[in-house]
Amino acid sequence: MLTPTPSRIRTVFAFAITGALACADSSPARLVPLSDPFVYNGTAAIGLPVLALTSEGSPVAIALQATSDRPAVVEVADQRLQCLRAGDARVDVRAGALRAAFSVQCRPILSFGPPLQTDYMVLGGAPIPLNPVAYDSSGQRVTELRFSATSEDTSVVAVRAGLAVPRGVGSARVRLDFGGIDTWTSIEVVAPVVRENVQLAEGEYRQWALGPGRYVARIESTRGGSVPAIVWRSANANCAFDPRSRATLHCVIADSGSVVAIARASADASILIDRRAR
Repeated sequence: MLTPTPSRIRTVFAFAITGALACADSSPARLVPLSDPFVYNGTAAIGLPVLALTSEGSPVAIALQATSDRPAVVEVADQRLQCLRAGDARVDVRAGALRAAFSVQCRPILSFGPPLQTDYMVLGGAPIPLNPVAYDSSGQRVTELRFSATSEDTSVVAVRAGLAVPRGVGSARVRLDFGGIDTWTSIEVVAPVVRENVQLAEGEYRQWALGPGRYVARIESTRGGSVPAIVWRSANANCAFDPRSRATLHCVIADSGSVVAIARASADASILIDRRAR
């Protein structure tokens, strides 16, 4: 009986690898647009949004040729695409015998609305969508948007598929790039400290002791609608009302202090107190 030696094992293994590579077909089998229609809000030229895939679905790099049925709206040259003005066009792409076609919707952005304000994201809470407000040259709202988003500090906020994901207490800016035009938004992530539903009679109060740190305390209705008839007070804490709502209180506590909710009339409410980064 012949016992395989290490050299023979390596030889057989090498032949097996070579045979597997020879059997793998790396030639493109189809062309697949990234989306149809393809929305583009910028004016910068970008690579053709088309993938060449093998029969197994692996992408391969090949030369593409393309034509636009409305070159005054969408220009294609040197495997790149550029929106010249607002409008729609159809782009045909070919590579040898392979063909693909998709529509391009050019929706150029001239300006953005007020900066995105996500008051607070709660650590451990659900991701939230990034919903920018954009306008075209006529001042009309642009509702068809495509952008990439990048967080300046992924230890605080990560971005996945257009969603902001809280990862750590702190603040981070997120850049939204629309292709030659961009905007920023600031997101703050806080840690939950108190989550409590209260039922208070007129004149009754509830107090929460807090340690050193920065906090935001909010009163919310448990039934929807207007804010309950409850007011904030504080003790041994440097606090101020939020300029947009007296139902929100911002506090800095050096040593120990407390916040107090006092009912001006019988009320049910949710009390939310969160710790901010120092």
